[in-house]
Amino acid sequence: MHSKLEFVSASILDTQLSIRSIDVKVAALLVGILAPLHKTSRIFSHLDHFWSQSPRWIFATAVVLFILLWLFALASLVRAIGAVDNPSKHIINITNCRGTFYGEGLYYWGIFDVFVNRDIITASKDPKSFSDHLPTNEAEIELELVYEKLKLAYIRDIKIYRLNWGLRFSLMWLVIGIVIYLSSKYILN
Repeated sequence: MHSKLEFVSASILDTQLSIRSIDVKVAALLVGILAPLHKTSRIFSHLDHFWSQSPRWIFATAVVLFILLWLFALASLVRAIGAVDNPSKHIINITNCRGTFYGEGLYYWGIFDVFVNRDIITASKDPKSFSDHLPTNEAEIELELVYEKLKLAYIRDIKIYRLNWGLRFSLMWLVIGIVIYLSSKYILN
């Protein structure tokens, strides 16, 4: 690489690709923890049998932990795959950054936009005013690219963090589930 611009541009591309691969991993893990839902009645029959054993508080704790770990895994993975809040809120000293690389702040959404496309939603800037805010020299371009890199790094890092916790919760849920299943099926009869 011959310049900072090339370096930051390559870094942005690499970070974008990392985010995509994280999303694929999260989706695969989500499929894994949602797959048993079609066997809910069978799962709950094992949980009920396990719950009814004595001393009840030990077995009940395991069942509650099983359900909570599944919910924590699901929540962390859904949060990992979902949209992250505005990453620019997590970057300091951005007064000279305009956010023109991704067109930050051009559209404002309401709750209805989740369900329908409304004609009233238009860009907050016309093409001329947007063009006037584009960086005009290499130093401004570099600053904008670094700003975008920082935003992407935040998105990547929060997704990795949530994926890792989702994986931990999933593994603990799986281990407890296997123990409950084997105990219910073979030991506690």
